[in-house]
Amino acid sequence: MTIKAHLFIRGPIPLLWIQQANAIGHATGVVGVALWFYVGLNGGRRTFKLDSKFEALTRISRQTRQKCLRRLSEAGLICLQSSPGCYPEVTIYEIKGINPDALVDPEVNKTKILGDL
Repeated sequence: MTIKAHLFIRGPIPLLWIQQANAIGHATGVVGVALWFYVGLNGGRRTFKLDSKFEALTRISRQTRQKCLRRLSEAGLICLQSSPGCYPEVTIYEIKGINPDALVDPEVNKTKILGDL
């Protein structure tokens, strides 16, 4: 698979989701971002079947990729359904727990991103 320069990851992508995937490990973060790329390819549908292009996209070995998918599943970020000899089906879960109003400081009338950076 040749990666074309004009490709992009369609958003919105929840920052908390990406942060949690990255906290698990670097390779897991790469797999997580690639999963969101697939969401964009599938018209925003969060359930899809992986295919042979996923390995080329992540450039991570099959064993590491499978380990990363299991870790994302154990963390509650995805649901992973696999059958022997087939590519797995993935469902990306929405993360609840952030109150968007908590990110806005009404006195300053500016949006705070990630606290006081």
